Amino acid sequence: MNEDRIVISDDIYQTICAHAEAEYPDEACGILFVKDEPAGDVIYVKAENADPACKKNGHFTIDPLKLFELEEEYSKQGYSIAGFAHSHPDAACIPSDEDKKNMIPGLLYLITGVNKGKSNCLRIWEKDTEEQDIKEIFQNEGSDICNTSIVF
Repeated sequence: MNEDRIVISDDIYQTICAHAEAEYPDEACGILFVKDEPAGDVIYVKAENADPACKKNGHFTIDPLKLFELEEEYSKQGYSIAGFAHSHPDAACIPSDEDKKNMIPGLLYLITGVNKGKSNCLRIWEKDTEEQDIKEIFQNEGSDICNTSIVF
């Protein structure tokens, strides 16, 4: 991941929110790729939840082979994985126990809360590579959460 700068534009947030709302009441998931050079623009690639049981009980599973294929495809274009985004339908946008267990240190985890079909919170979390602590690094709640940009 580009350690110097990561830019998640309002267009990307809008795409993530639209995906989360379209999948509601199921959970949506996708991959955040960051451009290595020049500096850090992020794209969002929708991913299919590979396990229907997971889709219905509040967490996501991306097929490892599909993830590998996407990583190979986007690395040829100068991108690397910056993290993952998923929604929490009718639940808080904080990492679940399952989310925490599966977090990869150093990657971003964007969680969009969707209440009654409408995005209402957006938070970004990261697991520390040394301490293994999970830290919130961005929070936006309210009616206009998908119209924001952030630079890390």
